[in-house]
Amino acid sequence: MNPHKLALITGGSKGLGKGIALELAKQNIDIILHYNSSEEEAKATSEELKNHGIQTYLVQANFAINKDIDSFFETKIAPILEKEDRKLDILINNAGVSEFSRLNSITSEGFDTFFSVNVKAPLILMKDSYKHMQTKGRIINISSTKAARPSEKMIVYGASKAALENVSMAMLKDFGRKQVTINTIAPGFIPTGVFNISKNDEMVKSFVLKNTAIKRMGTAYDIARVVCFLISDDAIWVNGQNIEISGGVLYN
Repeated sequence: MNPHKLALITGGSKGLGKGIALELAKQNIDIILHYNSSEEEAKATSEELKNHGIQTYLVQANFAINKDIDSFFETKIAPILEKEDRKLDILINNAGVSEFSRLNSITSEGFDTFFSVNVKAPLILMKDSYKHMQTKGRIINISSTKAARPSEKMIVYGASKAALENVSMAMLKDFGRKQVTINTIAPGFIPTGVFNISKNDEMVKSFVLKNTAIKRMGTAYDIARVVCFLISDDAIWVNGQNIEISGGVLYN
């Protein structure tokens, strides 16, 4: 029997997902690392994780495509679990899409992409993972401060994250039968997606300084440490919570 726990992290090859994966690797947790498009980037992250003495497994899927969502667990995850004779201890739904979407730029295609990646994929993955989850397992879904603070600049993104939080809470009773906890984390300004500093350095820095009580951008490490708490034995009674990690967002 493998003494390590096993985690599945979606969108784990870069950015916030990679930061979370690195912290889990330091705790000797083996990782199934999902990525969307860059196999080279995913392989590099995998090798970095292996330096901590863990096992990694790479799986690819595009969660904007229905057939990829529907077949993901059965064709990519279940074979790993069966071959290794293991169950899933931790599921972290981190993969997501984020971009500005004002009223005049919203399209039905864009709407579908947001909700497919940010809501449908995590929902189906939770459903499909149920019978493969270890008793007292952990599910963590990555939301956003935009779920509770609607913005005219990110209408569809915020709506999708609010839906993810609703879905997470709706599944508490079912997963509770296996003593599996479900929590969501709502990060503030992290330098990924639309807040990628390299995209528009001065504009983003100015916005963050103005709208965050602790005058700095968040880091993947800030989020990953809370993830590590939620998957620990100390958090066995923490369930059904949405935890904002934002440095104190000041605007509403």
